[in-house]
Amino acid sequence: LLDMPVRKEDLLQVDAFCLNSLDSIISLPKETFDEFETYFCASLSNGSVVELIPNGTAIRVPYSRREEYADLVIKARLSEGDMQIEAVKRGLFKAIPTDTYSLFPWEEVEEDICGLHTIDISVLTVSYTHLTLPTIHLVQIFVVAAS
Repeated sequence: LLDMPVRKEDLLQVDAFCLNSLDSIISLPKETFDEFETYFCASLSNGSVVELIPNGTAIRVPYSRREEYADLVIKARLSEGDMQIEAVKRGLFKAIPTDTYSLFPWEEVEEDICGLHTIDISVLTVSYTHLTLPTIHLVQIFVVAAS
């Protein structure tokens, strides 16, 4: 959302298996690599297949280009949500001035938009004691929330 570049480590957060598989492919000895039929295409998170180079589904990855293949897969995976991110940005920045958030690190922006990762039950209890629910219901809600 803040136009920060995505990195290989970001893929680790959403698909560690993919990244570990690519690392394995890169480290394979030539004889073992040649036993696999790997083509210049990749499966995205929605199950669709994308060609990494023109006619990639028909071009086998040679051992000498395995690192290029891994880089192309990472690039494809990290960019697969670009359209959705742009749509969210357009909507978000209609309500919030863009230049306001460019002054803050992403962690602060996340907290401003999403809130804290943890809930302080004591603050929640004070905030909602004005509700007209019977006291027993409030007590039960806060007991469950605190556990």
